[in-house]
Amino acid sequence: MENTRLYVMYSSCGGSGKTISGLGISSALSDLGKQILYINMEPTQDFNYYLEGKSYASSSFGYALAMNEPDMCRRMMQELGKEEFDYLKPFEKMPISYQIQEQNYIRLVDQIKNLKKYDAIVLEISRDLTKEKLQLMEKADKIINICTQTEVSAYKIEKLMANIKWKESQWLFVCNRYKKEQENYLSNQVSLGMYTITEYVEEKEMSLNLQMIRNQGIFDTAAYLLD
Repeated sequence: MENTRLYVMYSSCGGSGKTISGLGISSALSDLGKQILYINMEPTQDFNYYLEGKSYASSSFGYALAMNEPDMCRRMMQELGKEEFDYLKPFEKMPISYQIQEQNYIRLVDQIKNLKKYDAIVLEISRDLTKEKLQLMEKADKIINICTQTEVSAYKIEKLMANIKWKESQWLFVCNRYKKEQENYLSNQVSLGMYTITEYVEEKEMSLNLQMIRNQGIFDTAAYLLD
């Protein structure tokens, strides 16, 4: 297997549907025959709401991760859940309660990449940017920014781009919860060539779920561009 790629899921604005988008992109990549591992770094982990499996990672694994114990990859394999893709099970308690720091996740990701077991890791991070998250962004093969068409989302993207090392080829933008009848505040930035929207995901009457994503081919365009 070639080197494992790292895709970082990010959103500068809350309520964009970043988590279901990350799971959906993991599913779409798996449909292309890729071996995918999804990891969530959010301070509160409730993404199993969208999954068939509702179990949690063990507390012993949480403490081992915090202590940077040796052979963490072997221990992690016992904490994986499976959809079409693998995922590190969420922690029932907040990761900080096990003393898990962002640097622990960075170390784990590096160890997983060295295994070359997966084609890609889809890593979801929260929107508050820290030194560690910026390190992850710098080493990512792609940063997938999940945004909406709202004025506040467009404003926050503009502020983000003004305050980080911007490398256009590294970023991929997906507009979620899109409504054709409403004003698209991203269009001005797109017309100025600031970035391109890879995929518009229309707002549904029902909340997105993985079955709907698979059946309707949602996130397929983003997955093809990542492939």
